[in-house]
Amino acid sequence: MPIAVASCRQIRRDPATVARGLLGAVLLAVVCDPLAAQSVSGSVIIRGTSVVDPTTGTVTPNRSIVVVQGRIATVGGPATMAPTGARAIDGRGTFAIPGLWDMHAHAVIPGLAETIFPTNIANGITGIREMFGVTTDALKYRSDVTAGRMVGPRFVFAGNIVNGWPPTRPGEVVVRSPAEGRRAVDSLVDARAEFIKVYSLLDSASFDAIATQARVRRIPLAGHVPLSVSAVHAATMGQKSAEHLEGITAGCAAGENDLVDAAVLWLRSRVTDSANAPSLLSEMNRRVGPMTATYDVARCDALLRKLASLGMWQVPTLGVLRAVSRLSDPALVRTERTKYLPPMLQQMWRGMSACMDTGADTSRRNFHRDIERGIVRRMAALDVPLLAGTDSPNLFSYPGFGVHDELERLVSAGLTPLQALRAATFNPAVYFAASDSMGTIARGKVADIVLLDANPLLEIGNTRRIRAVIAQGRVFDRGALDALLVEVARVNTAPSPTPPPDLIEVLPQCVP
Repeated sequence: MPIAVASCRQIRRDPATVARGLLGAVLLAVVCDPLAAQSVSGSVIIRGTSVVDPTTGTVTPNRSIVVVQGRIATVGGPATMAPTGARAIDGRGTFAIPGLWDMHAHAVIPGLAETIFPTNIANGITGIREMFGVTTDALKYRSDVTAGRMVGPRFVFAGNIVNGWPPTRPGEVVVRSPAEGRRAVDSLVDARAEFIKVYSLLDSASFDAIATQARVRRIPLAGHVPLSVSAVHAATMGQKSAEHLEGITAGCAAGENDLVDAAVLWLRSRVTDSANAPSLLSEMNRRVGPMTATYDVARCDALLRKLASLGMWQVPTLGVLRAVSRLSDPALVRTERTKYLPPMLQQMWRGMSACMDTGADTSRRNFHRDIERGIVRRMAALDVPLLAGTDSPNLFSYPGFGVHDELERLVSAGLTPLQALRAATFNPAVYFAASDSMGTIARGKVADIVLLDANPLLEIGNTRRIRAVIAQGRVFDRGALDALLVEVARVNTAPSPTPPPDLIEVLPQCVP
């Protein structure tokens, strides 16, 4: 289906009209506003590269790309003139793609962002949709990155997660009524959150109030499809993206209504007897059997078409779903990456693996995982709008590296390399209604560029073969990227404090 795209010019001219479908103010600051690159001085010319267009799959060889003050000034032929004093990069043999986005990440974490940010840049991740964090922290980190005091990606951030009662982690905004839901939206908007993230335990009346107030305040709504509502209902109420296929797997089952009714009863039991209520993990596992037993391909196709027509994007996060279903799989532990993972996260992963890896649950989750991969295959066939997200640094989703893992899993699930690449480049631009400012390599767009040593359209794993990254106009050649990783590893050898459970999404699944 065609997707209407608002431009940065439209946003500047009439922000109120387009804000409902955008992250209005943040796009002005992060993408549309030239001030976002003012920390960059001088010019750059890349000569002889092949430019990959993720919208069409075309590859144009022997191009010269001129970058001035963080923007692409020219994409021309071999004779393109370089500005006086421009830094020249030999791009012969490389393939230029737009910077990659992780559209579901947890990176803006005090004490962890200092290493997670540069690890993302070292992997060509120049943009992040931050799914949970304190707005004051996010604004500080954005200021540091924009001013060049810190190496890191652009990011768009939610404030604190909005969830139902009882709370599952510190830092949530807990909502127990429609009135509290409306107040939660107002407080997050006033705190400068850039979208509202909803979570699994919201009751249906509170969710509807949150969605309605989000429309009133012209702020996007994204996150989990709450257990108490269907995916179609969430999309109808304006939820812009659904994460982890939540609500989708249930919607593909003939017994969806029974599953929702059972979830409503479970949610009520948590309110009245939270001390003895089963954990969220236990409830999700209980739902796996009925979902997989009544999975219906025709029903699923109809659901996916309906959600696409309602404008709901899908962020499958296949890597984390795979990890949760196969915690005992030794292939999940990538020892060569461990040194880039903050020690507190290593500690948390060990603890979460121990409390979640039970034989019966794992067996059911493996079956469920196969259903999920089938759903993503149908999404690819039906051109459902998809975004690549990792949910890092949740279980075995390594910051930065995880985006490449996710792209490979999307291809394994049925996407073409072009579709997967698009999910991390052009599709985020469309999602943010900023395709005139990012998502392809073209004149006037922000200079977030990754130079690869091989064509990712032939093999998606080639996105790992990075020769250079330009992030907000700052150039990181292979030596500089390696230096970033060396420094991250050095910092991670320092003693680590106790991990903060409020900022890691999967941890509460181990507790009631």
